[in-house]
Amino acid sequence: MVDLEDEGHPFQRSVYRQPPLVAETIPAFRISRSVAEDLLAGSGYTLENLSLRFQAVPLSTTVRISIDVEEEEIEARNVLGLLPGSDLEVGAKVIVIGAHYDHVGSDLGEAIIRGANDNASGTAVLLEIALLWQEQGRRPARSVLFAAWRAEDIDSSGVAHYLEHPAIPITQTVGVIALDSVGAGKGSRLLYTAPEREIPLAWPIETGASQLGRRVRYMDDEDGWQTLFGAAGIPTVRFTWERAEDDAYLPSDTVDAINVDKLASSGEVLILTASWLAGR
Repeated sequence: MVDLEDEGHPFQRSVYRQPPLVAETIPAFRISRSVAEDLLAGSGYTLENLSLRFQAVPLSTTVRISIDVEEEEIEARNVLGLLPGSDLEVGAKVIVIGAHYDHVGSDLGEAIIRGANDNASGTAVLLEIALLWQEQGRRPARSVLFAAWRAEDIDSSGVAHYLEHPAIPITQTVGVIALDSVGAGKGSRLLYTAPEREIPLAWPIETGASQLGRRVRYMDDEDGWQTLFGAAGIPTVRFTWERAEDDAYLPSDTVDAINVDKLASSGEVLILTASWLAGR
């Protein structure tokens, strides 16, 4: 992957996650434009020539890389909080509101990726909803499981562990709301993503946003930890700000980049959606 702006770290192992163009997993590195141009020297190609080319191209330059890979076991903890439902008929049914609270940290170089938007912002909204309901003494009809997941960047291992050892039987989970990068983005709208447009959660999201005068947009997407719940047949939706991925996994994802208005807009839509779903 070529980083057209970062000449400070011209060659480093990439931690940026994006859907692969091929099914196989291949080593990935982030390089600067200058390194890319050196690699293309003598080939007759430019970066612009290769931007839409999906087949391998022989180059005149050869690069050899040696990487030491060390494996170690780490302890990861999910943090769960259950708000029991108040209704005798549907109180045993659970809505999961979740966000991953970890990030990659070091970029295996000098850069530190702090993850303010991805995903301290989602974790902040999660905690704010829980705090607000506690202060109000709110007891929705359905139970709500507030879940802060760990190890999301390691194949969503925290969520995978939960699905194998659920605190509440999976058969009682009726919906999942994922909060991810909701405090900044170069777009103008809050996105809600799911594999199909006709999702059970779409109507309350769009209705609530309209009542609040907020802009939302649906996007077909199958990225994120919530897809593991979706594979178990549970309706899921993921909230993220439009074009938040532009600054994901970069050192620029700091608290200074958080847009307070966007974060507040996200929080308002999310709490109204969660209140509607939990209150049914």
